[in-house]
Amino acid sequence: MKLQQIKRRLQAWLAFYRKHNAFAVLQTVYETHLTSAGKALFLLMILAISLGMVGTDVLIYILMITLTSLWSVTLIQAAWYRPRRLKLEMLSRAPAMHGADLDLQFELDYQGKSPLFHLSFELILRSPQQSLLVIPCSTSVEVLEPGEKIILHFPCKLPRRGKYLCHQLIAISSYPFGLFYWRTLLPLTGQQWVYPEYRILSFLQLGLTRKYQSGGQVLSLQMGEALEFRGIRQFMEGDPLRQIYWPALAKTGKLMVREYQEEYFIRLGVILDTQVSALERLDPGLEAGISLVASMSEWIARQEFLIDVFAAGNEVFHFPQGSARTRLDHMLEILASIQGCERFDPDRLQGIVQEYRRELSAVVVILLDWDPSRRELLQVLQETGLLLKVIVILPEGADLPDQPDLVTISASDWRSVVL
Repeated sequence: MKLQQIKRRLQAWLAFYRKHNAFAVLQTVYETHLTSAGKALFLLMILAISLGMVGTDVLIYILMITLTSLWSVTLIQAAWYRPRRLKLEMLSRAPAMHGADLDLQFELDYQGKSPLFHLSFELILRSPQQSLLVIPCSTSVEVLEPGEKIILHFPCKLPRRGKYLCHQLIAISSYPFGLFYWRTLLPLTGQQWVYPEYRILSFLQLGLTRKYQSGGQVLSLQMGEALEFRGIRQFMEGDPLRQIYWPALAKTGKLMVREYQEEYFIRLGVILDTQVSALERLDPGLEAGISLVASMSEWIARQEFLIDVFAAGNEVFHFPQGSARTRLDHMLEILASIQGCERFDPDRLQGIVQEYRRELSAVVVILLDWDPSRRELLQVLQETGLLLKVIVILPEGADLPDQPDLVTISASDWRSVVL
């Protein structure tokens, strides 16, 4: 037991030494903190020191002393004028659409007492996949005076939809001679949403009819619609107290409540297949399916209807939207966060959709593959009497399904398909 502990401690010490020994630290400084000119002069200084230790030539000593003095002055000046006392505030927080050019803006407030010189900046974002993205600032600052405020612009095109967290902003100074980079890490708080790309629909080719919704009065209030007064009736157990009509109590001596007519809404269900072949890669079919759902969500929001999204994979996630008009951004955030999965479970999906079959006006099914399990799923949904519209997104050159009532497209055709 003691031998194993000694072995583990020895291995941990060796790993620490490999990472933090003098040569490793020197290599890190050389690769990350020296400019191209600084690397050349640093190697020349090492060569001069090496020759000066074994030789007696006066010129070698002069070169060694000159380069050593130059680097000493550089490091002292860089440390004295290093970037510090910087206050940051994120200005641009508006969500962006995937594929669009984005300009992230930050206000920099310098609260120091002496000017700073030769500044450049880098923005570090943490992607939804937990990788770090480095975005350079579009402009550099030659002189930053005390009390001065500037706007930093970071133009970029983020590679994936989702939520990007602002991780750090790095202020870099190459003062005084452009040989050494002094980096100051400034912590950031904030986020940048990248919504899935969608298109503006003018209509949806579905015979949508209003269906009775339990809790219709609550839905009406959420959507901001005026409730049509129908009449009053005697109070029953379970009625909301705010619907009590108090003047009737004075006349009849009994509790009476108001009744309203508005309990019927158009409610669209959307089933999204999320099974992909490779989880680590961007799947064009899944991206096209999410863009179609986002397009329908935007259209539903303008019509002030209701929408339920069922993301089907290993598990089924149900995202109901009581007020699509006011919560479109929330739905787009949900769609931006959906990730692919390894397996499609039609049985679990059937059970969840069955619970809402009486309340859904129609269901749009978006599939990323065609196989017997998906064919059986559609048959079960059709037998329940639901109005279906099925879109199958297949790779280029794939065999087409033999069912005539399916809309089959490739991932690149989602912008032109008629919904």
